[in-house]
Amino acid sequence: MGWVYDEFAQYRLREDVLEKYLTESFGNYEFYIKPINGTYKFWIPQKLSDEQRRAILRLRF
Repeated sequence: MGWVYDEFAQYRLREDVLEKYLTESFGNYEFYIKPINGTYKFWIPQKLSDEQRRAILRLRF
């Protein structure tokens, strides 16, 4: 499967925290994270799984 765009709500989630999680999950890549209308859009090797989404939810402040 090729790289895809995915997204996650910005609510109480800092961009640097999201980038750190993505780096730990997928390796040291350029994820092209862009905040657009309250949502982070980013480029990753595969769509986030439900488990990964729950892990990101736990990173909110």
